[in-house]
Amino acid sequence: MPPQQGCKVQVFARIRPTTAASVVTCGATGVDVTEKNGATRSFPVDACFAADCSQEAVFARVGPPLTEAATTGFHGCLLCYGQSGSGKTHTMMGPGGGAAEAVASAECGLIPRVIEQLKIGRAQV
Repeated sequence: MPPQQGCKVQVFARIRPTTAASVVTCGATGVDVTEKNGATRSFPVDACFAADCSQEAVFARVGPPLTEAATTGFHGCLLCYGQSGSGKTHTMMGPGGGAAEAVASAECGLIPRVIEQLKIGRAQV
């Protein structure tokens, strides 16, 4: 669906498997981080994807609104931010950083899926 007047930037979080330093989970309204000392902090986001969430599930929530907006003349941006080794390239490109065999697999990332969706939309015009 195209952006509505006053549309805001949407923020999505994808949780990676937790470490011994903290436990990160998807809470009711966003990301919950529980430190070793038991302190919990919450960060509000529009949607949170658990560590076991598939690439397809992430795309299903993030991709269609972005590609639909782009095909109807609106600008869109897909930005991935995080620490080194946190899974940004895996989320955006898929396993192997977008190697040819990974792009054709069920585990391909957001960028190949968005490009494919845009090609499908263009072919239907």
